[in-house]
Amino acid sequence: MDHLPAMIGRFTVDLELGRGGMGRVYLAYSEAGEQVAVKVIRQDRIDEETRKRFEREALIAQNLIGTNQVAHYLDADPFAAQPWLAMEYVPGVTLRDYVTQHGPLPAHLVVGLGVVIVDGLRAVHGAGLVHRDMKPHNVILSRRGPVLIDFGLGAFVDRNEESISSGGKLIGTVSFMAPEQVNGSSETSAKTDVHALGSMLLYAATQKLPYGDGGNYVTLSRIGDRTIQPDLDGLPAALKPLVSSLLAHDPDDRPTLAAVHTMCTELLESAGTTVRDVRRMLISHTFLDGTDAHQQSPSFAKRMAELEKLFTDLPSQDRALDRAVGIGGAIVDVPEAEPEEPTPAEPPGPASARQRVADRLREQYGRQLLLWSSSSRRSV
Repeated sequence: MDHLPAMIGRFTVDLELGRGGMGRVYLAYSEAGEQVAVKVIRQDRIDEETRKRFEREALIAQNLIGTNQVAHYLDADPFAAQPWLAMEYVPGVTLRDYVTQHGPLPAHLVVGLGVVIVDGLRAVHGAGLVHRDMKPHNVILSRRGPVLIDFGLGAFVDRNEESISSGGKLIGTVSFMAPEQVNGSSETSAKTDVHALGSMLLYAATQKLPYGDGGNYVTLSRIGDRTIQPDLDGLPAALKPLVSSLLAHDPDDRPTLAAVHTMCTELLESAGTTVRDVRRMLISHTFLDGTDAHQQSPSFAKRMAELEKLFTDLPSQDRALDRAVGIGGAIVDVPEAEPEEPTPAEPPGPASARQRVADRLREQYGRQLLLWSSSSRRSV
């Protein structure tokens, strides 16, 4: 039986939360009785390079400010016999566990999830850090919304010979890796996290992985092959332009976080809702605090049902946009389908609310993709 340490630094250890390739994570308590998560590096992974990287990451973690969507740094000792890092403990379930137990999220909540994670990633990248192991396991669905955790595998935007990927090491979780990670490129950057965000949103919406689950070797070969496109079957049509752009093979073809935020917020606004309202829905729908997360008020449940139906109905009303947008957000020239038999004209009168929303979505979302696609070409 493994020995449970009594103390790690100034923290009293209560129990083990989990373990992985780099070390173990413990639930512990501060001197004031506050719950914290303490990550300890495995003894067989400790060397001079690991300590230096751990020290740099601990210093940078202190600069992650401006967001509540990242677990906050508390303390660290990279020079202990076993280096450790203490972070805020965030109660809740992981996105992976939630989807496994309850199934995919409704489309509008997936968009809300994207907005919240973008907020956290902006802080991470603003501090010069790349998460580099973005996956549903590392997103906690908490009382304050989705929170990013586990920066133990982070790499730096300004890379050097001592970075975590030096020496040909393959770091990350295979199913959520970007092509540049698989191919050993030295150009791993913030756009690597953008690709992982696309995989995460696809998983949240469909419970599927972009390149299947045929094992690590098969998955790696599929990700690295630019002729193989990610599998978006089952993804609501309203989300396909967004997710396909995030999963572009070339980093330069992926949108910036600012563009992702704009695409998400315009998509929600076109559906007649706001980021604030969808965030509240996401928290109420997913935060499990010992009660049934789905026992909501009648008015809340009604609004949830209305938005879910709206997003579900969009495919039949947005085929032109679906045809026009290819992988990576590029606008492609696809011939129109043969015209269908004419149908009797509807009586004159104001368009339905759903039709107006679909028209606004087509106009605004299509315009955003065209602008982003043009700016991407200019930057190449």
